[in-house]
Amino acid sequence: MNPTPSLIRQYLREREISVRAIAARLGVHPGHLQRVLNGEREGSRAFLKSVLEMAKAMPDRRQQRSDSLERLIDAATHVFFLQRGHFESEICSRASRSRQKE
Repeated sequence: MNPTPSLIRQYLREREISVRAIAARLGVHPGHLQRVLNGEREGSRAFLKSVLEMAKAMPDRRQQRSDSLERLIDAATHVFFLQRGHFESEICSRASRSRQKE
């Protein structure tokens, strides 16, 4: 399959990967890459293939954002119950023991 500039643009947009991030990893100027992806400059098949391969190797930012939000919610829940002494975990049991000693 030969990657096309429009296919690569769509792939980057769907995964919220910036042209600048791809360009930095490939060691090319972001403006050059942007012009190739917009069709203003001709890009070789090898260049387009390397851009798509690099994009596929990068983490999907949507998944990262989801994981970060999930970790934040877990931490907030943990702190909420920790402060009230109602959370059964190794971390909380140590905290409640130290409060009981006081």
